[in-house]
Amino acid sequence: MSTVSLTRRVTFGAAHRYHRAEWSAAQNEAAFGKCARLPWHGHSYVVDVTVRGEIDPQTGMCVSLAALDAALAAEVVARWDHQVLNTSDAAFAEGAKIPTCEEMARLIAERVQPHLAAPARVTRVTVAESDTLSATWET
Repeated sequence: MSTVSLTRRVTFGAAHRYHRAEWSAAQNEAAFGKCARLPWHGHSYVVDVTVRGEIDPQTGMCVSLAALDAALAAEVVARWDHQVLNTSDAAFAEGAKIPTCEEMARLIAERVQPHLAAPARVTRVTVAESDTLSATWET
């Protein structure tokens, strides 16, 4: 069987702050710069999710677009659009992960994969918070 990769893009707007509660304000500022300051600051995020799989001879596709779109709608857009990531998602709550592009990419991969039928698998997720900053998670 032939394998291919397919990439779907979604966008959303959200705010966040980089902050570790156990650190002083000076430590946070040294590590995260302006991103550590209140109030929250926002971005228009662009997320590319790449799925790899075998081409189904019946559909000609490597993944159900309906399943992928539903997963991205539920796990990314509905969860994060117009939200403060630090307060709207337990994964980024105080004392948990910091809502960096790197952590967001990893989390998207983990949350989308269970929605896809085998053998399709998420192999790459890129989260861009601007034209000049993005992070890519890959298997």
